[in-house]
Amino acid sequence: MEKFDPTRFNLADALKKMQKQQVVPEKKHNHKEAFCHMSYATSNDNPDKNIYVRIWNSRDGVTPFCFQSKEFAVELQHVQWRSDQYDPNYKPKPGDLIWRDATQEDKELWFEQKKEMLRGINDPKMIEMAAHVLKTYEDNPQIFFAEIRDGEPVLDLVK
Repeated sequence: MEKFDPTRFNLADALKKMQKQQVVPEKKHNHKEAFCHMSYATSNDNPDKNIYVRIWNSRDGVTPFCFQSKEFAVELQHVQWRSDQYDPNYKPKPGDLIWRDATQEDKELWFEQKKEMLRGINDPKMIEMAAHVLKTYEDNPQIFFAEIRDGEPVLDLVK
């Protein structure tokens, strides 16, 4: 092996050589988390409710940084981002949690839930506003549906 001679070292040539050797991966998807298994966990604030789950993103779409778990009444956050595992050919099994795109049926369910929530408001300071929003939605449902982005993520349990 040759001894390093600093007088013969050319940084520009070395960088060019390194760039030629680097393989730049072709961009496959629009979102880094596309088709990845991702980890979600509770924060360490409540050691009695430590929950850790893996969720597969079944699409080329963004995913929430955090979400509320109705089952456990806690917030789960996307953690260990560097360990997200790209797996575009994964076939979900029963019991798996996945992110999927919202369907028209999801959106219609959300619409009904939103109207029901507005009907349930009984705070005297909020009743008038809730009634106005409810009437606006019922008279012009497109206003509600326009608020939902295409590709809105839905957490689903595979059956």
